Amino acid sequence: MEKHDRVLSVGKKTDNRFLNMYDIQYENKVGGRGTYHIASRASSIEALKMNTRINRPDGVIIYALYGPRRDKVVMVHQYRFSIDDYVYEFPAGLVDTGETYEEAGARELKEETGLDF
Repeated sequence: MEKHDRVLSVGKKTDNRFLNMYDIQYENKVGGRGTYHIASRASSIEALKMNTRINRPDGVIIYALYGPRRDKVVMVHQYRFSIDDYVYEFPAGLVDTGETYEEAGARELKEETGLDF
């Protein structure tokens, strides 16, 4: 039987509504041990994909055209801490529980730009 990497334990490091950090203690196939850090939108260890085996997309990005001739692309100008600067990006956000992708897209577009879908 071929040896493979295995998870020894998982610890939740943060408790945030949007994104959480988890530390995975593991042993690799040759017996070495280490820590693997992951960021996940899962709110608990039980909800991590590694436990549920369910791939549930939970975000939307909106590509919208605007204007009388629909020749303007809608973008938002947002500050990002990781680069300490502003960037232009498409409106985007998370899908709330019980919400369809279409509903989330329309809501995020309204929240971020004031435009109705």
